[in-house]
Amino acid sequence: MQAPPPRWQFVRFVVAAGLSVPVNIGSRILLSHFLPYEIAIVLSHICGMLVAYVLTRLFVFERSGRGTGSELGRFAVINVVSAAQTWLVAVGLVRLVFPAFAFETEPELVAHVVALALASATSFYGHRRYSFHKA
Repeated sequence: MQAPPPRWQFVRFVVAAGLSVPVNIGSRILLSHFLPYEIAIVLSHICGMLVAYVLTRLFVFERSGRGTGSELGRFAVINVVSAAQTWLVAVGLVRLVFPAFAFETEPELVAHVVALALASATSFYGHRRYSFHKA
């Protein structure tokens, strides 16, 4: 596949990442029934990451010339940063920001969605420059 212009590549990334969001959110909601919110955020990020890898690999980035294991490892490194960013924003909103403003409408869900949206921008550049960068 030939690389699309950068703006279209970002649009494709947003769509691919967006398709992984229901997996991420759904698994977090399910896991929150059994685990603390903070742990559920991390585990759900892994579920979403695996779906996002497959979609971005197929529809967003050109072949890097590395094997799948290498790409997935690099993808995971960027997602560790993304997971940390997501965790900090989501937990910060739920524990610090929302209580200060008495925000009570699905605070965990809203915080998680906001955090994922913010992390998507940094993830795109990380994946473009590192995960799928030409070998």
